[in-house]
Amino acid sequence: MTRLKPNTCDAPGCNFTIPRGQLMCRAHWFGTPMQLRRAISDSWKAKRITEWSGHCFEARKYHAGTAIRRDAVTVNSTRKRDL
Repeated sequence: MTRLKPNTCDAPGCNFTIPRGQLMCRAHWFGTPMQLRRAISDSWKAKRITEWSGHCFEARKYHAGTAIRRDAVTVNSTRKRDL
């Protein structure tokens, strides 16, 4: 009997375990722009898998960009305690 690998959040760099059938952890899902979340949900419900896949790619790209910006802010911090 083969054990299934646990599902993890689809956002780049996130290893949060999620239930089967979810795309992302709660933080990343609600961090995704509303219009993109609706597009993902609507295309999934309509069984337009190619369109759904494209929207998922856009969401991953969005979160990869926010992770890069967040890392840049951390590295270039100007807070007094970091000086």
